[in-house]
Amino acid sequence: MDYRKNIIENYLASGNDKLALLVNGEWGSGKTTFIENYFKENKSILVSLNGVRNLNLLTDEILISNDNPLIRIIGGPLVNAVVGIETKFLNTGIVESLKAGFIKKKKSGALLKLKDKVLIFDDLERHSESISIKEVLGYINTTFLNANFKVIIIADETQIKSKKKYLKVKEKYIWQTLDFKANINTLLNQLASKLDSKTKIIIKNNEKYLIELLHSYKIKNLRTIIYYLHCIDKVISNLFETIKNKNLEVLLNSILILVSEFKIGTHLDEKNEVHDYLKKII
Repeated sequence: MDYRKNIIENYLASGNDKLALLVNGEWGSGKTTFIENYFKENKSILVSLNGVRNLNLLTDEILISNDNPLIRIIGGPLVNAVVGIETKFLNTGIVESLKAGFIKKKKSGALLKLKDKVLIFDDLERHSESISIKEVLGYINTTFLNANFKVIIIADETQIKSKKKYLKVKEKYIWQTLDFKANINTLLNQLASKLDSKTKIIIKNNEKYLIELLHSYKIKNLRTIIYYLHCIDKVISNLFETIKNKNLEVLLNSILILVSEFKIGTHLDEKNEVHDYLKKII
């Protein structure tokens, strides 16, 4: 079993109901995607703390999500995304009607309905500067951990300000820290499965070289890797018949260099993406 899944399962099965599990990893490492996929078939509520200023309102949003499973809570101002519904439609009376129904309920009673769900708080380091990380963790502890909820907190600890204050508070509320590092080997295979069959062949036959490339350029960001494979897919789908093995490694390396430059803001051509640019120069 994947050690990460093992740690999560041990936490969920443990009696440490008044402590949370922290999943720590760099931005773009794929930690949130991993957690979402893990709980895909299980009951959970995922909340982003990005920009949150009012923690009391956040409780209301969590309660609303329990009655409407379509809602994935993002930040303080209720919901930026709903499965199958564009955000703009939430500017209607839907949100207000959902809130109104819960105003009549006692929060303590409503929270009891969530006891069978795991609460996941993402983006710990991105909360509003108007509140402290001590207040955020204190809120999670008082409202949920003390009520024996299972809580998973997702963060990039390298981005947390006031490290000394954070570490003092952390030890009070965290059961264990799961340091998340994406497995590039596994990642390539998973992502390649969604690409064109021709690209799959290229990636499978050159997997070792691709992994060495990503390591040599110190690329670990999941979004960058996804975009890199997307560019490979676009180029190879048009050039598959003309590509020769002796030129393939040069091509893969060139694409990665251009993707890296593009991602840091070096725009090769304002009108074209990387794969369009490559088709012109190859």
